[in-house]
Amino acid sequence: MPRALAAVLVLAAATGCASHRPAASSPAPAPPGEGTRLRGLTHETLHGALWMQTSAEYDVLARQTFAAAERGLARALAGEGSAALEQEDGGAGKPPAVVVDIDETMLDNAPFQLQLNLEGTDYCEHTWTAWVTAEKARAIPGAVAFAQAADARSVRVLYVTNRTHAVEDATIRNLRAVGFPVRDGDDVLTIGEAEAPGASPWTSDKTARRAFVARTYRILLLVGDDLRDFVSVPRGTAPADRVALARRYADRWGERWFLLPNAMYGSWEQSLHASGLDDEALLRSKRVPGFREPLKDGCARP
Repeated sequence: MPRALAAVLVLAAATGCASHRPAASSPAPAPPGEGTRLRGLTHETLHGALWMQTSAEYDVLARQTFAAAERGLARALAGEGSAALEQEDGGAGKPPAVVVDIDETMLDNAPFQLQLNLEGTDYCEHTWTAWVTAEKARAIPGAVAFAQAADARSVRVLYVTNRTHAVEDATIRNLRAVGFPVRDGDDVLTIGEAEAPGASPWTSDKTARRAFVARTYRILLLVGDDLRDFVSVPRGTAPADRVALARRYADRWGERWFLLPNAMYGSWEQSLHASGLDDEALLRSKRVPGFREPLKDGCARP
């Protein structure tokens, strides 16, 4: 899969989200647009986005993860039980399925993140919707081959995503365009949908959607890029507690649970600080005391 910076799409002009880039005649940044909260710290995600978009190391890790998942799929088909904590009965007698996340698991949104870095803007719904509806996301390395291998073995691929129902049709077209098997809209479970008329809409916590899938299918594998793609993690859970939670299920990682690296964003980053902080407070919240200790050569970090 091509992973060059040339893949970055220019979105800001089409969406109205403001820019922090200096004007040609002045070093002063442009003011933020009305109702658009901008952060000057967008460079914090730049290295992660560049690594995911350009590095051989990320390409190898992604392909390695999906190759391991394909081997895990064969073992799960031959064995018993379920990958989902929500499926306590093991799913015996039900047709098989794998549950996968979409963003940074099956589809690559690093070009979108790099565009935010270029423009000096923070995430906003307008830019994200423009990116999704452009249907330009490429597949994560190894993802299509894995999904097609599952489909060839009559294992249904179900996409449980925190994209909203408003962009579901565009998402399905994008998935199909890069080669993912998507039978119909029932394959993609988004925020805002409900399992039945009158039921509460699904939220960003995927527990209810995994439980919904478990009623019909035996869930062989879970594949994602965030701890919440595998287990419910309450908001506000401290980083050390997240690590402890992940270690509690050590027997599932690499066997029934397969995790893609994502250094750009996720619940790991949200666990480091409170929401709604301004630039200075956000940066202070991410500095741990060890970062300010003198280095061995006598120099100190700024």
